[in-house]
Amino acid sequence: MTDTHQIQCIDGPLWGLSTQRTENTFHYTHRKTGKITKYTKKIIYEHVFFVADGIEKSFAERMALQLINQKNLR
Repeated sequence: MTDTHQIQCIDGPLWGLSTQRTENTFHYTHRKTGKITKYTKKIIYEHVFFVADGIEKSFAERMALQLINQKNLR
C-alpha cells in the first residue's frame, strides 16, 4: 500500500500548492526559466510537507504554521 495523500509544498515555485507523490523527494523544473527546485518530504509540527531545498529550518517551520492555520480556518 502506498501513501498518496495530498502534501503541501513550502517555498519555491510550488509554494502553498498541494501535490500527490509517493516518493520522499522530487524535482520540479520551472517551465519558463528552466530552474530546477528539489523538494524533500519533512515532518513539521506533526504534519507532512514537501520543503524546497536551501531554506532554513526556522523559515520552513514558520511557513508550515501559516499553512496549518489556513487549513484550520477552512
